[in-house]
Amino acid sequence: MKEKQALVESGESSDEEFTFFDTLNDPSMSKFVGLNGSVVESTEPSNDKLSKSVNLKVNDSSIPPENTISPKKSLDLVAVKVDPPVEAKEKTALEKSGFALQVGSFQRLERADLLKGKLGKKGYPTFVVPVRIPGKADMWYRVFIGRFSEKEAAIETAHRIKEAEKLDSVMMWQESSRS
Repeated sequence: MKEKQALVESGESSDEEFTFFDTLNDPSMSKFVGLNGSVVESTEPSNDKLSKSVNLKVNDSSIPPENTISPKKSLDLVAVKVDPPVEAKEKTALEKSGFALQVGSFQRLERADLLKGKLGKKGYPTFVVPVRIPGKADMWYRVFIGRFSEKEAAIETAHRIKEAEKLDSVMMWQESSRS
């Protein structure tokens, strides 16, 4: 490195020859850079001569006519279980007693509905319960997920909500809305 710097400072040039632009600007494309770094003239004919001497023939019998294409096979029909709409899930969830996970409590119904909608779009069975706190005139809106008949299922869902949605939850027993 110091040798090259001394050559530059003294005004002398090095032995290196930079030929990139000479090779790049060759319109006949007959020059190339060899493995040793030197510019070499090509001895092969140029691309123009080569493309003129090539005569392509296509065998018509190798291409099938359009009308010989075989029809597609029919698809087999398979029965698929379809989940009921979210509203139906909510109704059935509210009709039975079970464990529910409270994931939010809001003074404004709009905010509770926003969380309910966000979680509902992700497939969680959500519902909102209005609650009046004793000794207070304000109404609070609690957002719940699911009614789980098994405590283990509620705990598993609570862990999943904590990981995926970053929401803490409180497990509660909810009686059915039917009296």
